[in-house]
Amino acid sequence: MEPLFCATINAGSSWNKKSTNKSIAYWHQSVANGSADGVYPFLLRFLFLICSWFYGVATFLRNTFLNLGFLKTNHISIPVISVGNLTAGGTGKTPMVEWVAKFIRDLDLRPVILSRGYKGAGGANDEALLLEDHLPDVPHLQGPDRTSLAHTAIEELEAEILILDDGFQHRRIGRDLDILLLDSTNPWGFNHLLPRGTLRETTHGLRRADIIVLTRVDQVDQTTLEKIKTQIHRIKGTITICEATHEPKECVRYQNEPLPLNKLKGSKLLVFCGLGNPQSMLTTLESLGATIVDSKIFPDHHPYTSTDVEQIIDWADANRNDFDFLITSEKDLVKLQTASLANYQLYALSIQMNIRKGAEELRQIINEKVRSKHLSARFTEGEQYV
Repeated sequence: MEPLFCATINAGSSWNKKSTNKSIAYWHQSVANGSADGVYPFLLRFLFLICSWFYGVATFLRNTFLNLGFLKTNHISIPVISVGNLTAGGTGKTPMVEWVAKFIRDLDLRPVILSRGYKGAGGANDEALLLEDHLPDVPHLQGPDRTSLAHTAIEELEAEILILDDGFQHRRIGRDLDILLLDSTNPWGFNHLLPRGTLRETTHGLRRADIIVLTRVDQVDQTTLEKIKTQIHRIKGTITICEATHEPKECVRYQNEPLPLNKLKGSKLLVFCGLGNPQSMLTTLESLGATIVDSKIFPDHHPYTSTDVEQIIDWADANRNDFDFLITSEKDLVKLQTASLANYQLYALSIQMNIRKGAEELRQIINEKVRSKHLSARFTEGEQYV
């Protein structure tokens, strides 16, 4: 029996519609994009639409109160850079945060990353563990009160730059630069707010962005890309738009030698992961010349239990003669922290952000924002916590 809310994906790029236990993300996607037909999905779409109206009113009022100053925003004396998105799900924030942190570090400044720590289960979540592995010299503080975390970063860690991970909607802290990520494969969240779609606020929120990074541009055609840019300019006007891809680096193995990517060409894979956009990982693996025999998709930020591991091993046993490598994502590997599951060596696809267009403009904008603000190790005089 498969774990609750786990999905199975067959080889190729399409979801297996015969699976009985699909992830919540897949179930919601099939309802939101209209691919699920019948009376039940139709009624769900109608119910979700009503709920999204209430959600939209709440977000509109909140943003309006913030814009008018009825809700307080804390302005901090050191530069604050936010990396966020408009939609729920994976757009590539973690690789982007890593890219920004590395650049700040190259400027000989001390960055500290602040995040909410979604699904951290009392400790660091998968994103924090991954960033700690890639950036061991960059502190990462997690907690629901990021204003308090900012104080800790400045007073105790002597931070010179704060990077807000998933900070676009977190407006309690003022920011000097808002970097907004849009996933080119689904930039507008099925054109509806949550829960009817995946938009966390209306597309008018895009007007607050200082720079936009289109991610996964290699997974759409040029015509689609130009339509997205046209829509962005229609909403925002003139704004710098960067184009980025998620480039595979290698297949890492926990505390062992990595597997070179060329070893995947012509190989057969079993893949499991808990990501916001698992299809992107499958597409990347297929682009490397691998064949995906079967896949299990868990919910985003999934906390693996011993039962999950046993079921993955049983699944591998059932396919033992049909695959060469067992593959997961780095976000999943940092939670599992093992080189093997039973007799099967476990590898994780390591991804890095590659800004293939607009990288120099982004560096220049970050540098200007950082240098234009006086660095200090305290909150601006007179500011209070919300």
